[in-house]
Amino acid sequence: DIARHSHPYCITTYNNQVVRGKTVPNSRNPVIKESLTLYAPRTGPLGHVTISLYSEEPSGSTQADTLIGATSFDVAEKLRASENKAADGAGGDVHQWLPLDGGVSGSLHVSLRMEDVPEA
Repeated sequence: DIARHSHPYCITTYNNQVVRGKTVPNSRNPVIKESLTLYAPRTGPLGHVTISLYSEEPSGSTQADTLIGATSFDVAEKLRASENKAADGAGGDVHQWLPLDGGVSGSLHVSLRMEDVPEA
């Protein structure tokens, strides 16, 4: 039962990058404080980020991990919103609660910052 035995973790997908986060054992209201570095294309559209939240099944289980929910957002749209906030003196980073779809109800708090990486 997901309500009593949840071991949540996130999978973040952006372009061809997929990152699995740490599992938070025995938590129905997890705080997942992980920072991910994902690389955006230097040219062309930035695309979408998808974050899926799963509950890990015990090792040895034949069941697949349970989808709790997922959220997706357009990177360029979020960055435009942050630029507007920065122009108003409110800082340029994105901090937003996004609803989970496709599973149990809930939301994820997402922070997004775009930085230039020097070319090698």
